[in-house]
Amino acid sequence: MLLNPFYNHTSVGGAFEINVSEGVGFGVGINYEYNPWKRGMDRQILFYPAIKNKNIKIGFN
Repeated sequence: MLLNPFYNHTSVGGAFEINVSEGVGFGVGINYEYNPWKRGMDRQILFYPAIKNKNIKIGFN
């Protein structure tokens, strides 16, 4: 899969989720994406709510 030319090779980052209660939480993270116009990496800060159910998990970023 890493040799696939359609796979995105220009970003790196990570995130983690904190549970506030049984089915509600939020996520915090950071992502670096290559910007060809600036020829450097752009930082993107992630903060998103996470809603969890027995069968479904929804997160927005």
